Formats: sequence, C-alpha cells, structure tokens
Amino acid sequence: PKGENIEPMLKRVLFAQDTYIVPKADGRIVVGATVETGTFDCDVTPSGMMHCMANALQLVPALADLPVEESWAGLRPTTPDKGPILGRTKWDNLFIAGGYWRNGVLLAPKTGQLIGDLVIQNGGALPDTGDE
Repeated sequence: PKGENIEPMLKRVLFAQDTYIVPKADGRIVVGATVETGTFDCDVTPSGMMHCMANALQLVPALADLPVEESWAGLRPTTPDKGPILGRTKWDNLFIAGGYWRNGVLLAPKTGQLIGDLVIQNGGALPDTGDE
C-alpha cells in the first residue's frame, strides 16, 4: 500500500533474458525493454509488454502482484560501434553523454558521476577508472 514504510522488494538492478528490472529510490520498479531496430515507432504494444513482463516474472515472481502504474516507449540513440559518447565538446559549457542504446537506465549513475567529475575538472580528461 502507498504511504506505508515497507522494505523494498528489490535493492539492486537485475538484468537477464533481454529484460532489466530497476528498483527506484521512491519504491517504484521499472521493467524494460524491447528492441525494435530500424523503427521510430513510440507506441507501447501488448506484445512488447508481455515480452518484458514474462521475462521479469521469471526473475521476480512477486512482481505479478504489483500494479502497472505507467508505460512508455522511447527511442534509443546509439552509435555505429554501439559504444556511448561521453565527454566535452568544442564549446566550453557543453558536455555530452549519449548513445547508450538500451543501457542508459542501467548506466545512468556511473554516467552522472563521470560527467560531474568532468565538469568539476573544468573539462579536463576523465581518469581511467578501469570500469567498463
């Protein structure tokens, strides 16, 4: 029930079978995602939802008892080599973090840390942390 102070169902991201499950700080759980290469259609389809939910329920059966509060579809920009673009631009006050394809939601915390470090260093090079 909303408003109750209960232990969250998940504490970390799960990823398997082309599906991810992401617990959010406010208690919501985000499940995704489908991949439809070469299309720019942003409609949510029943088959897409069933794909995500079937895989998610195999990972966490207790999700079956939770309400679906929202659904959306979006486009996933990527690069030819599927590697994200992260860094400064030719403009002093513009940094870029994009091209994550379907992994943006999974890599957002690390991306925020790296871009924050880059801005604080006034656009200097990012240190090699060994993280991939």
